[in-house]
Amino acid sequence: MNKQSQPSLMEIILEAPLSSLAGKGIVELPVQDGATVASVLQQLAAESPSELKARLLKPDGSPVAGLLLFLNGRPVVAGSAGRTLVEAGDSLLLCPPISGG
Repeated sequence: MNKQSQPSLMEIILEAPLSSLAGKGIVELPVQDGATVASVLQQLAAESPSELKARLLKPDGSPVAGLLLFLNGRPVVAGSAGRTLVEAGDSLLLCPPISGG
């Protein structure tokens, strides 16, 4: 199989409780040219149970408030998720909002 026929994948790491909702801690998704963090989140949500989808995206398709996003270890501001490009081999860490007292 030549390199062109292999899908270009990126790794999505889901921290608890997101991993519990997904049934796994790591998901690999194919990446298209021009994909952004927001489009990857939308793709992940489309393939996920509704409970997980609700923890990832608001009804308008933007990331939920408080969801922490790290692309290759660097924070991504939720407001820039639609402009932050991703590539095959990238890693996106998703951390749910933290609460406590």
